[in-house]
Amino acid sequence: MATYTDRTGDEWRIDLTVFHVDRIKRDAGVNLNDAFVQDDAGMTDLMRLARDPAQLVAVLYAASDEQVAERNLDADTFARRFDGDVIQTAIAALSEALCDFFPKRLREPMHRARRKITDRIEANQPSDDELDQIIDSAIDGVLPLRTGTSTAPSPAAPA
Repeated sequence: MATYTDRTGDEWRIDLTVFHVDRIKRDAGVNLNDAFVQDDAGMTDLMRLARDPAQLVAVLYAASDEQVAERNLDADTFARRFDGDVIQTAIAALSEALCDFFPKRLREPMHRARRKITDRIEANQPSDDELDQIIDSAIDGVLPLRTGTSTAPSPAAPA
């Protein structure tokens, strides 16, 4: 069974049933039946969820109804338990649970598709050098370096 741990240290298990898939579609607006289907841009709904933390948390909240109730959490308290690292492990757990949801004959092909998607996501992550360039460019756009002498007027000499 797929699991992830939130930032408070609580472990969450994801065990999808038809009930959960329907609830996720209704409450979070995500059709998990098409989670691995690529659109014209090569993106899947699962890949989009990895880029939209709020929607991912809404999906996980709908998938975790019993555990949420056992822990007496509301949606906001549940969402506060997620940061970047939790999101990364939660999306992996969700994709694993989704593969396990499908009939036995489709599970292995689904797991292969999941691994390909994971590889694509990882391949699209910028390298450290690219991150440095992105950061430098963002900083330069906000705080350009001054070169040469100042153009500010000199203070007037006392008379």
